[in-house]
Amino acid sequence: MDAEARKRDLDEFYGITYGEAEIAGSSNEDKTEFERRADEVMSQGEISREIMNALLPPKYLTNHPKLGSDLDSRTWMMSEKPKAKWQRLVSRALVSRQGVIRYQTLLDTLLLTQKARSRPICQIREKLFLQAFDEIIRQVACQCPEQGLLLLRVRDERRMTMSMYQTLYHDSLNASFTTDLEPNVQVELRLEKCKLQEEKDKLSRRLQFLEAEMAHSAEKRAQKHQAIARALRLRNTQLQRFAQVLEA
Repeated sequence: MDAEARKRDLDEFYGITYGEAEIAGSSNEDKTEFERRADEVMSQGEISREIMNALLPPKYLTNHPKLGSDLDSRTWMMSEKPKAKWQRLVSRALVSRQGVIRYQTLLDTLLLTQKARSRPICQIREKLFLQAFDEIIRQVACQCPEQGLLLLRVRDERRMTMSMYQTLYHDSLNASFTTDLEPNVQVELRLEKCKLQEEKDKLSRRLQFLEAEMAHSAEKRAQKHQAIARALRLRNTQLQRFAQVLEA
């Protein structure tokens, strides 16, 4: 399937949930009081726009997707509201049985064309399934807003649970990597300890040799000093006797 066909499938997939792009803020602000009352009368029995926007906020974009923009329908998955010019409101129209079957076919096709993996964690598959769940919330909310709100809480709980599982998964990868490194670190520490112990023994033997050499040198100097002192005392004694003989 070529790129144009994939883009058409994406446009149709997201177009079921969202309406056509319109200027942001033009849906209510540009209407008169009479037009707003007429819309309320015509839309009796349908979910109000305020409730639908609270359940599934509109998607905003600075460029119209059909007026020279390079972005495809996936851009509408961003729900942040920058200084936007265009918006796509969530549709309040119900889908027929044939529409549901077509939506399922589009989902299966996109899973193949977008190369979504069944395992492990795949962001493409997650985004497509989240969009499909948003469509379920929209369909249920159109018939019963309270049930749509419950499904919205289920979706948010699921997102928090998946975020927790992803955090645990990445932490477990880091923990296993650290555990694999611990034996190598222990071996390196033992080798370094042996080298340091050998160096310590060598320095200890060197110290003992130097101490023995210094002690031997000190003993030789002491003996030499004692010999010189004895010779000087003997010389002094001889000179004293010679002086006594001369005086006599």
